[in-house]
Amino acid sequence: MHHKPLSIWIAYSDNLTTWQDSRIIMTPTKGAGNWDGATIGSACPPIRTEKGWLLIYHGVDEEGVYRLGVALLDLNDTSQVIERYPDPILEPEEDYELRGEVHEVVFGCGICEIKGKYFVYYGAANKVICGAAVEKQKLMALV
Repeated sequence: MHHKPLSIWIAYSDNLTTWQDSRIIMTPTKGAGNWDGATIGSACPPIRTEKGWLLIYHGVDEEGVYRLGVALLDLNDTSQVIERYPDPILEPEEDYELRGEVHEVVFGCGICEIKGKYFVYYGAANKVICGAAVEKQKLMALV
């Protein structure tokens, strides 16, 4: 039996109860050693920007390390990925991200924009909740 890697899907609903037209819009990056090569999934709800919907997603490598990446979806057709930054934007480095219930994990939970900065809230090592801030302009320059 062939195992499909976990990917990011989209589906549509008029009533939030019945869903249709589900399909994959992003898959793990192929090739050994990629930071998001084993599995990917949505992390934070997408946030609307002038360029498109900014999506923070998690990627897992073959060693089980969770990192965060960023992609941009089309404003009018969110099934279309406009850009996907090839490198992680956040990875486990601090002791509280490296050691916990599950080692080497940063897992996005939420994002908000305040005064020209994005604040990304994330779980670390399945033990603590953290926050990271980045200038909006700097993050948007990646996508």
